[in-house]
Amino acid sequence: MKKGGGGIIVLTRKDLTVKNVSLSEDGEEVVSLVVTDGRQDINIVTVYVPPKTSAWPNE
Repeated sequence: MKKGGGGIIVLTRKDLTVKNVSLSEDGEEVVSLVVTDGRQDINIVTVYVPPKTSAWPNE
């Protein structure tokens, strides 16, 4: 499978604590994080679904 372009990046400040909860699944890219600033937890979920190509499984 040829990969190139697209994807997800999450940037945070150094003073925040980040816990990675989940990663990519079939075809799409999913990143789920819990970001803590010392007072509260913030759940962040990002999803990237690339355009359908020959790399996708046949349905």
